Amino acid sequence: MRPLAECLSTPKELSFISEFFKTILKDMHGMKRLTKILLERGSDNIHWQRTKFRPMMRAIRDIITWRRPKNATGT
Repeated sequence: MRPLAECLSTPKELSFISEFFKTILKDMHGMKRLTKILLERGSDNIHWQRTKFRPMMRAIRDIITWRRPKNATGT
């Protein structure tokens, strides 16, 4: 389940997984603690993407488009 939590990229996905865990896995021993840890990791990933990854990708895109000659065909 760890790779699943690490792939979360939106609050909507995090909410869906949270509800899924609460509904489907609620009777399994130790799942409450495991779910909390996984959801924290997913939340951290979402925060990282929003504050670090996306701005970095925008900056790279801006640099590429700034350096591209104006008459380039894009091929």
